[in-house]
Amino acid sequence: MNKHEAISLLKGPYGREISNLASSYTSAIFWISAASNVETSNGSIFFINCGNGPFAVTADHVYEGYLKSKNIDPFLRCQIGNVPFVPENRLIDRDKEFDIATFAIDAKEIKADGKVVHAVNPNNWPPKPPDVGKGIFFAGYPKEYRKDKIPEKIEFGTYVGVLTVTSVSQSHIVCQYDRDEIVNMFGNETLPERQYLGGLSGAPLWTLVQTEIFSWRLGGIIYEFSTDYELLYARRPDRISTDGHILR
Repeated sequence: MNKHEAISLLKGPYGREISNLASSYTSAIFWISAASNVETSNGSIFFINCGNGPFAVTADHVYEGYLKSKNIDPFLRCQIGNVPFVPENRLIDRDKEFDIATFAIDAKEIKADGKVVHAVNPNNWPPKPPDVGKGIFFAGYPKEYRKDKIPEKIEFGTYVGVLTVTSVSQSHIVCQYDRDEIVNMFGNETLPERQYLGGLSGAPLWTLVQTEIFSWRLGGIIYEFSTDYELLYARRPDRISTDGHILR
């Protein structure tokens, strides 16, 4: 399939299915405070089961941001989507340098949030990294797409992206936005140049696999978007064990 055929495919029903798929695994994690000096903040989080039960994954700096706010306001309220969540009581493991944090979560809580778990055969873990020049897709919840109507009601707009991989190392994956190849297939406005995408951190990066059929596998965990260079950075999931602990 050449590039023009791929773009045509992504503009149709297949592209919308990718949008729905990426959104189904991912939710917003956010915290609200009654204190005037604590900002409502959020990141993205997703759910995976590698054979030992479901757990949630996000970027460690998202969790650290929550802890800093909780230190200011002990009565801070945190949620994953519409489900109350106390991260410090659910922590499985975290690695500040690798920028990954994992949490215990019940399948009923995931279902209550209207999301699903990405189930992985433990024999296929860790997943093969994406190939340079091949496609990936993702969905997350940047702050710019959030509407704070009142403290008790927050609406999250989903940002969905499809990119190609620029480079892969032993620890991370980099994707460069190429504005000549951006496909506006989900009804989103095209990303304005140098737009801040804080809140996208913690979202999963999915490797698009084309064999006889199209499929996908986890490719990475987003931890940064460079507004100056329009580069998306993700950690490889290799160091996450099947029970959610981080290998060191």
